Amino acid sequence: MKKIAGFTLIELMVTLLVLAVVAGIAAPSMVTMMKNNKQTTRINQLAGLLNYARSEAVNQSTVVSACASSDGASCNSNQWELGGLIFLGDASSVTTPSATKILKIIEPQASGATLRRSSDKNPEPSAFKDRYLRYDASGRLVAGDSGNFVLCDDRGAGNAKALMINSVGQVRSAADGDDDGIVDIFVNDVRQTVSCP
Repeated sequence: MKKIAGFTLIELMVTLLVLAVVAGIAAPSMVTMMKNNKQTTRINQLAGLLNYARSEAVNQSTVVSACASSDGASCNSNQWELGGLIFLGDASSVTTPSATKILKIIEPQASGATLRRSSDKNPEPSAFKDRYLRYDASGRLVAGDSGNFVLCDDRGAGNAKALMINSVGQVRSAADGDDDGIVDIFVNDVRQTVSCP
């Protein structure tokens, strides 16, 4: 009779053990890669929304504001991770825009993420400058609204992403200028590393 070839139980167990070891080594780096991709996607979406607000201000020749909103209807928060609004009108006089003035609703960030805005050179009260961003009809930021957005996840400042917005309304990604592994932003023209709440 012809002998039937196959795997022995020991060969199968050794193969499964090798696969388990390889998967155990690869899994943490895969999780890190997925978190990094999510952070990049989120910050790019925010940049796109801010550029949209700027272009709408120019196209409609009026002030367009963005504000933090936890309910999708009013400017009631300074925690941008809860969501936000982009609407026609000046946020300094409107805290609950009419539904017809709302251009876009900024979706909330994933659980565990924080998105905070910080301003510099802003004459407005602190509570105002963290909650709002306003573009005038020329696409420039209303005086003093320049600043930064910092996006953090559960890994802290070492993996944070940030956007910097200058007074002419241009949005750019923050970079690590001093090679310490943490991105840098400018506050009152001074470079500083980002921090997470």
